[in-house]
Amino acid sequence: MLLYSILVLVRGLEADVAISAGIGTPNSAKSMADLMRNLLVFAVPPVVVLLMWSGARDHITQKYGSAPDLFALDWVAIISLAVVIGAAIVVRVQFYDLQEHHSKLVSVLAYSSAMIAIASTMGSTLLITFSAATDAVSDWIPGVAIALVAIFAVLSLYSAGRYKGN
Repeated sequence: MLLYSILVLVRGLEADVAISAGIGTPNSAKSMADLMRNLLVFAVPPVVVLLMWSGARDHITQKYGSAPDLFALDWVAIISLAVVIGAAIVVRVQFYDLQEHHSKLVSVLAYSSAMIAIASTMGSTLLITFSAATDAVSDWIPGVAIALVAIFAVLSLYSAGRYKGN
């Protein structure tokens, strides 16, 4: 979400400089905004899902021991990664060159990121408070976390992909 905020600020800077100078968009502001947009569409979402998958592998190793087998949790991560990569490709092909931007989606992203942060903090606190140190955590918890992060990643890459600027 921090990188998305930087994209919004840089696109605003790009528009302000173009208006105040009475000329087209300066190359440096446009280049920086385009770099942030490309990172938010093609790099950050798959990396976030991969990081979640590595946490899931740690969970599997702790719970089941070191086994090279793929568990259901691995398949949730693989499917989530495929969905995120597929969404990035679709956004690139279908929406990347359009001038439209959905400002309501920015609000949805801001609120959903705050809700995800609050829910994960509350969930972690409840899990730590009401479970013993020897209790095994259900595979559903990291599975749902991976799926939610993947959904958020798809929404953010779609929104960033539509944020072309001038």
